[in-house]
Amino acid sequence: MVDLQGVQLRVVDGPGSRTRSNRGCPQCGRARVSKSKSTPKSAESLGETNPTLAAEWHPDLNDELTAFDVKPRSRRKVWWRCPHGHEWNASIAPPSVGIGCPKCSTVGASEREIRLAHELAAARFGVDHDHPPIPVAGRRPVRADIAIPDLRLAIEYDGAHYHRTGQQADLKQTQALIGAGWAVIRVRERPLESLGGMEVFVSASSPMKQLADAVLVEAAKYGYRAASYDRYLSSDTCWATEDADLAVYKNRSKSIASALPDIASEWHPTRNGSTTPDQVHPGSSTSFWWECRACWREWRAAPVTRAAGHGCSACGHRRGGAALAQPRAGESFADLHPNAAAEWHPTRNHPLEPSHVKPFSGKKAWWRCTTCAHDWQAIVSTRSNNHGCPKCAAKEGGIRSARPHEGQSLADRYPDLAAQWHPWRNDTLTAVQVKPFSMK
Repeated sequence: MVDLQGVQLRVVDGPGSRTRSNRGCPQCGRARVSKSKSTPKSAESLGETNPTLAAEWHPDLNDELTAFDVKPRSRRKVWWRCPHGHEWNASIAPPSVGIGCPKCSTVGASEREIRLAHELAAARFGVDHDHPPIPVAGRRPVRADIAIPDLRLAIEYDGAHYHRTGQQADLKQTQALIGAGWAVIRVRERPLESLGGMEVFVSASSPMKQLADAVLVEAAKYGYRAASYDRYLSSDTCWATEDADLAVYKNRSKSIASALPDIASEWHPTRNGSTTPDQVHPGSSTSFWWECRACWREWRAAPVTRAAGHGCSACGHRRGGAALAQPRAGESFADLHPNAAAEWHPTRNHPLEPSHVKPFSGKKAWWRCTTCAHDWQAIVSTRSNNHGCPKCAAKEGGIRSARPHEGQSLADRYPDLAAQWHPWRNDTLTAVQVKPFSMK
């Protein structure tokens, strides 16, 4: 970096062709490309395409950035505030497709986990249904399945199906929470193995009252006692069935079909068994089969991945290539090389125009010489490097090769013979312009 009278210049080491080809500083170029790619076109911003989500854009914590300055599926992290006043920081893409406020959402929560949380809350165990993720050392914050913040107690429900290969991950999560000053009770469905510490083992079909009783008893062993412990254990029925039913319904009512209709239309018609899009939550991490409506490619992906904006990779590569190939205003081949663009063939490149390509594009195009009307094909970048009509070039090359060097013409080498040159029957050609052994 060189400082000249207060102006900083970045010195770039590169070949001379960089100057001849109008290529500038690569670092500034990358910055311009990044800004161009992240800036939405007219009527394509988040604020214009999804006003409902834009209403949750935090009014104070995003500096001068607004919902009209970003694309709907940008991965940029910004601040949000839901109608209930919850604030959170998240990338734009996931909220824009239906996975909103983490405190209002029960994404990833199983029915048994939801019902257990409501039973423990009914026993006055201090459950916080909206508790934020817990900061821990060395990894991302942990969202406890059930959090009792007054006691710094987390209860994790480990279903046998989803945790059968996650023993080490469960153990690391427990250690991270303990390191952050929280106690952990793990409710593990059989046949999951023991991790040690506070645990309750149940079957997947254990009655909810029996499950809640077992958790309360295990917690009481270590001094964590619910306010209505005795009354709850003496009861034969669940206390929070109605509240739990409402919570479960709220969780299930948000499906791929309702939240992501465009993605639901790519649900594979035969390869997902009897499961349908209206039965699957958009935050599910289970992989399902999809079928691209454009190219009919089939692939497996989790709904949470689809919700984040990931679709058919083959179509994505094509769209990405097309977007990168599109020149910015004032930087097309036609703008920077108008003389060469004048030779763009009038009919053989339809619908492509010289204003649609970059000067150093690798596309092949047809050209028509303005001098001899010869048609030929050439890559756009070669025209930017001053390569013209091959027929005219060959003709000019022939003329140059036939022209003698100074002192090597017929007149110079054989003056006696040159004296016999006819004075008018050779048009404008003279003995000075031909080589001694020319075949003319």
